[in-house]
Amino acid sequence: MLLTSCRLDACDDSAPITYVDIRDRAKDDPNAPAKLDRAKLEASIKVAMKRLPGFEFRPAEPDEVPWQLDVQVAELTERTAIPEGDEDPKSVEGMKRRGVMIGMRLHALARRDGQRAYWSEQLYAKNVDPSVTFDQVAGDALLELADEIAFAMQLEDADEATLIAAVKSDDERRRLGAMRIIAERKVGSAVTVLSEVVRNEDEKQRVVLAAIGALVAIDDPAAVPVLIDAGRSRPPAYLAQILFAIAELGGRDAKGYLFTVQSGHPDPALREVAKQALEELEAKEARRAPPTE
Repeated sequence: MLLTSCRLDACDDSAPITYVDIRDRAKDDPNAPAKLDRAKLEASIKVAMKRLPGFEFRPAEPDEVPWQLDVQVAELTERTAIPEGDEDPKSVEGMKRRGVMIGMRLHALARRDGQRAYWSEQLYAKNVDPSVTFDQVAGDALLELADEIAFAMQLEDADEATLIAAVKSDDERRRLGAMRIIAERKVGSAVTVLSEVVRNEDEKQRVVLAAIGALVAIDDPAAVPVLIDAGRSRPPAYLAQILFAIAELGGRDAKGYLFTVQSGHPDPALREVAKQALEELEAKEARRAPPTE
């Protein structure tokens, strides 16, 4: 699908996005309802991409590198609205909670030195009036993703100290952008600040999960005790993610903790998650083990 939104002579200082691939993840499930309108989603993508300086939907000139935008989206099951934080339950009466799982990736079709891919994804859900559609929620999510990518672009050439400072920022999008770059570069000096994020019980789930992902990408076994400590005070949704992160990092402490959760956690679902994570860890160790003679 080709989207164009400006004249060639008006886009001389921008990079051309020549191809947009939209994939509705829900369509892979024959039982999933089709709630997302493709035309509305395309319109939301155009609006969101205006947040990114230096890119335009247009054909590429002969001497330009074309870029592709990939968007994957799936609506989540609708549910009754839930209070958030200290919100009064009565304030959400008559509302619905709608959400989407959405991802955005912008990458050059022909790589050149200094060019890279930009991406972001999130589970986005909020309480809304019943008249608000899934398409509108997806549009809001796309704006947030574009902002995160824009912050990552701003931090692209930042040094380690700047990235670590950005993780401590009050702006969530800047923090997430910094953590994505830290993960990509495997910035070992960021383990301490990422550990602080994971241990902070007041952090939002998506911020904690981004920090966990960065710790896994850095691949420092020193993060395993941090994750174990954080897992003790986290609800099941967090702990399941932490268990697989611990398995990915591996080591004696990781195996011992996963075995303990598998054997004695009161939640049977988490015991099963720990069992799967431990099996993955053991399979990874077996692949790395030197061949026996």
